[in-house]
Amino acid sequence: MIRAAIVTAIAAPLIGGFFVASLVAGGTTSTVTQTAEVGCTTALGEQPTPESTIADLAGAQAADALSAEPELARVVGSRAVAAVNTLFTLTNWRDLDRIAVAAWVANPSAPLPAGAAALGAPPAAATANSEAQLQDAYLAQCQHALDTLTDDQLANFLAPPANTTNPSVPTSELHRAAIDGLGTQVTPNLATFVAEQLGRAAGTPLRDLLWTGARVPPAFIAPGDLIFFDFGSDGPRQMGIVIDASTVATTANLDGATAHLATLRTAPLPSINVVFIRPADPVRTTE
Repeated sequence: MIRAAIVTAIAAPLIGGFFVASLVAGGTTSTVTQTAEVGCTTALGEQPTPESTIADLAGAQAADALSAEPELARVVGSRAVAAVNTLFTLTNWRDLDRIAVAAWVANPSAPLPAGAAALGAPPAAATANSEAQLQDAYLAQCQHALDTLTDDQLANFLAPPANTTNPSVPTSELHRAAIDGLGTQVTPNLATFVAEQLGRAAGTPLRDLLWTGARVPPAFIAPGDLIFFDFGSDGPRQMGIVIDASTVATTANLDGATAHLATLRTAPLPSINVVFIRPADPVRTTE
């Protein structure tokens, strides 16, 4: 019940058990709604609008890759969302021929581009057009994300942002591990590497790592914080470890020059539609 009320608090702040309970506990209209909004943008990235372009949703690399197809170069709103969702089903899209990628995104029923590694089937075509419809679709996805969270993950969903550059113990350890691991293979993927460093179970999904700590505003990122990017409608597809204010350690080909070979390397820090997370310090127990 509380999970549905959290999303209700965003869409209609004057109703919802979460909202009322939070006011009783000392919250305000603005802080309660803001907390819920931060949680949804953590799960899904920024909410699309009818004016959102591919560059707004996915950054300059994606916009450049898809601009090879004139039809895609001009899309906005739900069509931009659909194009980004389709693009991100290719885990190595940055390594492929951009003309072939753009042609396939425009017609995903065609054979995959040469060398493509696909993660699931392309999503169904988007039908939302108005701002209200896009918001409804976004809130429905947020509700779905909430429904899958454990109680500990929900606590991090509701946690206030970490408005400090002070690292946690796990971020300091992640930073050291990333520096030591540069140039090495991280298999099967970076999420597994990060989960291992955090003491999480093998096979922990990338999206579960979103809920290992608090959201960090870009102005307060610290070495070892996690960055999530390539957000589709169902969440992020890529991640990295912050090295400094302009550099990230990742396996993604963010500079357009180093192919995705599961090798940890430094790259420019993405800045469009990204989420930073600071893994929380271990909970201390008393005997």
